[in-house]
Amino acid sequence: MYCVFAFFDGAIGGGGDNGREFANKLLEEAVAQWAGCKILHGKPRHSQSQGSVERANADIEDILSVHQRETKTTEWARFLPLIQYRKNIRFHSVVLRNFLNSQIWGIMTPTFNLGLLVQCLGVQKDEEQAAIDCLHDLIMMERHGAHSAQKNQARKMLRASEQRFAPIDVEQNVLMPIPCVDRPKIGPRNLMGVVTAVTNGFYSIGTQNGHLRQTFTRNQLAPCGAEFFSINSISDWETSLRTAVGAASISGSQAKVTLIACA
Repeated sequence: MYCVFAFFDGAIGGGGDNGREFANKLLEEAVAQWAGCKILHGKPRHSQSQGSVERANADIEDILSVHQRETKTTEWARFLPLIQYRKNIRFHSVVLRNFLNSQIWGIMTPTFNLGLLVQCLGVQKDEEQAAIDCLHDLIMMERHGAHSAQKNQARKMLRASEQRFAPIDVEQNVLMPIPCVDRPKIGPRNLMGVVTAVTNGFYSIGTQNGHLRQTFTRNQLAPCGAEFFSINSISDWETSLRTAVGAASISGSQAKVTLIACA
């Protein structure tokens, strides 16, 4: 832990998993040596915050297992610095750089000390400003390159999303997946409806039992290949999704549990 913090001097935070092993006394003492540094723990059973940590752990395990097979050894602790290096030099397909280059050129470090690096390189004072300017240009070039690569990746993802989810026209029949909390035990998995309006990318849906109050995004809808009912057959009143699902199901809506006090 000390080796990692010493290499990435100026770290302001680190991501950790949940559990007592990630909040023990030794870890707290190591973090206390760097002022302002905190360990951030994700929410339990929350894939949005835990996903990156779990993927990094899986990568480390894969690299370590390959190294053990190649060296024919069961030792792993003393090889961790090497495993860390192999993980950090992996090329990132989005920013088109690896982590070590990003760290050295100041993309990941907010407190990158140019003056300290100049002293380590043994540059004379009269050459210090020129060296700092040169390093600054390199840092800005790397940052601009990483930023441009991220924007290009965002454009690719947007184009792929537009190709996968083509716009749906008004009066077209669609299927909507029914959430588990609204679906009866014996009921369909999808609710059929028809697009009644499109406003800023949000679709208003009408069903045979009324207009749904909520609107839907394109990825929540699947267009039907045929027309089962028209927009003129939609009732005028508004209804909720659960009510419309219950009306379309033979077994009724989601059951409600009623507690009865017994004397």
